[in-house]
Amino acid sequence: MQHLVKTLVVPVDQQACETCCDQLAIYAERNQRITQQYLSPAIQNHLDACVGCSEYFAALDRSFTAVTGDLPVPQPDLSFLNQAPSWYEKVAAALAMVGKHIQISLNQSLLDGFAALQPAQPALRGENTQPLQLTFTPSIQPLREINLAIYPAEANFCRVRVQVQLHDREWPDLANINVHLIAPSGRRSTETDVWGEAVFGEVQAADVAGLTVEIELPTPIN
Repeated sequence: MQHLVKTLVVPVDQQACETCCDQLAIYAERNQRITQQYLSPAIQNHLDACVGCSEYFAALDRSFTAVTGDLPVPQPDLSFLNQAPSWYEKVAAALAMVGKHIQISLNQSLLDGFAALQPAQPALRGENTQPLQLTFTPSIQPLREINLAIYPAEANFCRVRVQVQLHDREWPDLANINVHLIAPSGRRSTETDVWGEAVFGEVQAADVAGLTVEIELPTPIN
């Protein structure tokens, strides 16, 4: 009761109004909702006594209530976390080291991707049909590049050519690199010629999308 009487009889101090408004403005600038019980006792007493400052305080409180209660909170778009792997990631995923051998595992998605990237070209080496070209550049010494050429099927069989390029030697010094072709129907092996090429004929067309090409890494030349 004494506090109420005091607030009714004490005249409003203009300096106190400015101090109060400055304090409330600090909270507003910090985007903090103001709770009167956490204000200093002098500011609390002034709000009890000053109609203008108490209305200003109430307006600030309503503004924060509107922001936190009425407006929807935007949700971050995290869809990029579930995006399909990039083309580079698909090609990299096809390569694997198994001991001292490097393996290239083919699948239909990989074949379709290389087919989409391949420009129309004239027939190579007298072939009547254009092969599907696949190029891999593993960062494994002494390999520089591996090229696969898959020639279209004839009577349900196709031909696969593997060409190996090395950092430490060029043709005609690329012979005798062991290359294996692993398919559901069996495993076949051969060696590269002096041009670094290994050719597998009569590969079942149905096996192409599941082929694994395995190359034994040659010892680097010091």
